Amino acid sequence: MQPSPPLGGEGRTAQPDGERGESADGGADANSSRIAHGSGPLSPSPSPPEGGEGSDAEIKAKAGLQPSPSTCDGEVAVGAIAATDGGASNGDGPSTTPSARSPSILSAVEGQVDGEDYPDELRVFDYIYGVLHAPDYRATYAQFLKIDFPRIPYPPSPEVFAHVAEKGGQLRRLHLMEDAAIGATPYPFSGAREDGDDNVVEKPAYVPLPQAGGEYGRVHINPDQYFENVPALAWEFHIGGYQPAQKWLKDRKGRALSFDDLVHYQKIIKILSETDRIMREIILPL
Repeated sequence: MQPSPPLGGEGRTAQPDGERGESADGGADANSSRIAHGSGPLSPSPSPPEGGEGSDAEIKAKAGLQPSPSTCDGEVAVGAIAATDGGASNGDGPSTTPSARSPSILSAVEGQVDGEDYPDELRVFDYIYGVLHAPDYRATYAQFLKIDFPRIPYPPSPEVFAHVAEKGGQLRRLHLMEDAAIGATPYPFSGAREDGDDNVVEKPAYVPLPQAGGEYGRVHINPDQYFENVPALAWEFHIGGYQPAQKWLKDRKGRALSFDDLVHYQKIIKILSETDRIMREIILPL
């Protein structure tokens, strides 16, 4: 039976010489270890070979990048935690993958539960979702998030965990388009065309209302028909590299919108508006 590696060690299991498999370049063990264990602080990457280019942190430092959240105490890579059943096993001995229930992780989680049972998977997901939408987190690690997987910090207190998980849950329900989370959509569709060619998307445009100080306006799908009272922030809101409120209409250019399409677009506007509001409410000490 092969012994499991200690946390914080090299992350590799000792094997007899006859059972140790190596690739032609001698790097198979190191590569497979990094894939299995991730690159978070609970499973550090193997040391670089002599004459190599140095550690990931040194390479990123030379490139002028901000340090990853994974380089800080109390944080872990999203992909670094294995299944909670004790990790993968080859059937011949103990798992060589650190378990999500290993002592170090358990001690960190126990301090955040505040007398409750362990948070279930959905609550942990909501916490992670809230972290990824926290403005301070996104601003602090903007450069690093462009080139690597995000690292999720352990909550510094039960109150922070509860707060971020609550906001993350609100965002999750919104983005799943649950009717109860969306609520009312006060963006009526108005106008009619004399030629009877109603609801056809021609050239989407946003026209601010002077009386609303530019914060609200009309989203025109053609010169005669529009959605009213649309917040400017919803029209301009970015997700990744595009703006959903604009792209949705542009993708339907030349088509007549059905009643269901109109209702769906009203929901999109409400979701984008509420996403912006909830994100501004997330307080995450870093």
